[in-house]
Amino acid sequence: MSNLLSHATESEIEYRFRENLLPIQVTFVDNAPNILQLSNGEELTSPCLNCSAKPCLYFDEYTRSDIVDVVFSEDVCPTSALYLDELEQIVVDSDSCIGCGLCAFRCKTGAIYLANNKAVVYRDITHLVEGKLPEIEVEYNGSVVTNVEQKTMELISTIHESKKANVVTNNLIKSSFMSLGFKVVKPRVGDVNLRMDLIIDTDQKLYLVEIDGLGCPDTVRDVIDDVAIFCDKYDRELGSLAGVSCLLEFPNKRSEYYELISDVESVLKFSIYSLSLGVILAALFSRKSLNIDVFGINEKQTSCRPALDAILGSNCGFSGNSSTIEAAK
Repeated sequence: MSNLLSHATESEIEYRFRENLLPIQVTFVDNAPNILQLSNGEELTSPCLNCSAKPCLYFDEYTRSDIVDVVFSEDVCPTSALYLDELEQIVVDSDSCIGCGLCAFRCKTGAIYLANNKAVVYRDITHLVEGKLPEIEVEYNGSVVTNVEQKTMELISTIHESKKANVVTNNLIKSSFMSLGFKVVKPRVGDVNLRMDLIIDTDQKLYLVEIDGLGCPDTVRDVIDDVAIFCDKYDRELGSLAGVSCLLEFPNKRSEYYELISDVESVLKFSIYSLSLGVILAALFSRKSLNIDVFGINEKQTSCRPALDAILGSNCGFSGNSSTIEAAK
């Protein structure tokens, strides 16, 4: 009985830094624990504080949309590789982890890092005392992922090997958009009134999202079907909606995908934007805002590179003709 009570108490322990020191800067380190600078100038390996909010595991209510009645998808990890053990501490199942880096990105103090393409939680209470850390603003030096193109290609390869490729892809893109600050709805599987993969809810419009490994005419047709169903069932004006084709990779320039998008724009006066996982991750890990409306891919523009460079304020770093952000051939 005493052990059980001890565990129950220990599980509720939250930590802050001794002498009321505050974290002010995280320096990301490749394949190793991150370095945290405290308000007195001291540097140490960033430890997990077992914070009550657990942003590495859950999304807050601010990412919830009430535009339609669905269950709020609060999980950050696309494969549920992160979970709470019996002490309410974050644990990573390395067999399930795909190394996407979302949990590491969302940890405010950099206590989670990537090593050998797996998330690792660093724990050391040497510099900690019991207590809750106040709200903080932390600067970030470097990035959780330094080579986004390589990370994107690794994730695509991992997804293709998964027995639940569609589920993992949808969860990964959903959590990436939510980590960028978007309110995202993930409809229930089998809901005939909400056949789209995601709905992104912004003050300006609703984006109906179809997710696919490689863009094809059917992807565009699915977006058109989504719009028709949504306008009919939810009495929305066409002008308040836009379509998004979200891809793992772009098809080659000869694909009918680009021609069909141009036809939709010309005939229906309806915009379908095209983004890839690589574009989304590049904005995310650079901590930049993502403007969906600048990715108007069509027959005349088959590359996200110019728009992505503008968002990042520099060269995106992807190799030439990379199918992860543009039509390669």
